[in-house]
Amino acid sequence: ADAQALAEQNRADLEAAKAYLESVLANMSAGVIVLDHNFRLIGCNDVVSRILHHDLTPNIGKELSDIDGLEPFSSALTKAFSEFAAQTAGSANPQNLHWQKQIELPREATEEPENGTGTLKSENNITLLARGSYHSVNNENRYIVVFDDITDVISAQRSIAWGEVARRLAHEIKNPLTPIQLSAE
Repeated sequence: ADAQALAEQNRADLEAAKAYLESVLANMSAGVIVLDHNFRLIGCNDVVSRILHHDLTPNIGKELSDIDGLEPFSSALTKAFSEFAAQTAGSANPQNLHWQKQIELPREATEEPENGTGTLKSENNITLLARGSYHSVNNENRYIVVFDDITDVISAQRSIAWGEVARRLAHEIKNPLTPIQLSAE
């Protein structure tokens, strides 16, 4: 009876921990993807759909490279994990290490309704800041990728940089004009 009570308590504790983890994942602003050793999708949170503009839930169990529209994302992750494996090959405990990389993905072309011609309009790329790690769970390898959409941050940085270029250019043009104006007066 004690063993059965202990087993039921363990099961209840596991269910509570699982519910807590699902709650945390659901309320994150970052996308989280879990892949097996063959890069098959094991799970993801809802934010992934918003960031990648692609619902992955129906694709659980598929290889990431086989999901329409995610080939560039899959390729970038495969490359990042390959480089990570090469760098950590001599490490005592590669599970405690992770990589971080900026990944640029093309957005799918969308129809432009304003002109009515049905021509395709390609928007700016999506820029992701991705962090990946490797874990072994019950002797099965898992890849975990956490990523944020930093497209707006990159765009703002470019705008600030161009503003600085314009300010310096205006200063350089104005500088020689001041002595000429003074001489003319």
